[in-house]
Amino acid sequence: MIREGRIDHGRTCELVGCLLSGWNEPEFDAFCIETLKAAKLPERLIGESWELLRFAEAAGHTIVVVSASPIAIVHAACEVALGPKLRTGVHVRVTDGVYEAEVASPIPYNEGKVVHLSRFLEGRPVIAAFGDNRFDIPMLKHADNAFAVRPKKALRDVAHTVPGMFELPQS
Repeated sequence: MIREGRIDHGRTCELVGCLLSGWNEPEFDAFCIETLKAAKLPERLIGESWELLRFAEAAGHTIVVVSASPIAIVHAACEVALGPKLRTGVHVRVTDGVYEAEVASPIPYNEGKVVHLSRFLEGRPVIAAFGDNRFDIPMLKHADNAFAVRPKKALRDVAHTVPGMFELPQS
């Protein structure tokens, strides 16, 4: 696949999780938080999506971050940015407090995003979903309201497959 000039993004998400192999959990958690603070993550957040998130939280909606990044990175990003408490990402196997080179399936990528999101909502509908790339399509289609947030070309190219998807204007 790589020799042919194609890289499967789902497999890449799994491999990124495997890169944690050998890290001690608390060490890696601290490393993520330090790195995201140094990168000034809160200053780099997409304003229009965070405004909508805060509005939805105030209205009592359940907010879930669904990312194909390793869960330790998702947790760190949400902690640094004061993000939602409910979150999911690639779960890497841990033995005796150390990451192994094995990830749980399904990973929250493409259709796996819907599976992970559904675990949190326990049968309740997905009122809104937000995405920026084509691998968010299954989650966007699953939602009552689909929003593109600063979409990449890959999402724009297939946006017609998501009926009623709305692109958030940049703030």
